[in-house]
Amino acid sequence: MKRSLAIPLYVLMVFLSGALVGAVGYRLYSAKTVSATVATAKPQPKPEEWRTHVVEDMRTRMKLSADQVSKLQVAFDVTKQHFAAYDQRSKAERKAIIEEQHQTIRSFLNDEQRAEYDKFLLERQQKRRAEAQKKQPHGGN
Repeated sequence: MKRSLAIPLYVLMVFLSGALVGAVGYRLYSAKTVSATVATAKPQPKPEEWRTHVVEDMRTRMKLSADQVSKLQVAFDVTKQHFAAYDQRSKAERKAIIEEQHQTIRSFLNDEQRAEYDKFLLERQQKRRAEAQKKQPHGGN
């Protein structure tokens, strides 16, 4: 009699474990994901808007005098100049690294391949410029 009850009990356990695994799997499969979209993201403030906000916030919170506010403005101006100089240096270094790469590649190409490589680089440059113009508001400048 024990044997006759064991088989249906095993079948029931297999069925229940399958139902449990299926339910958990379905729950994981149908779980909602959260994603940040451009529509919900706040637009990035322009640098001058950010600066005005920060200066005003610091002026009121720290009760800065007019002299201190002007010194704060000078500090922001100097920092802006430093970042502009840094950007220029990094752009120049990047350009030099890329040109070194191009020269290295040209060095192992034959004349026909070098001409094709120069054509390839020109096409890539034109494509990048076209993509940059598309990204600018109203098609440019």
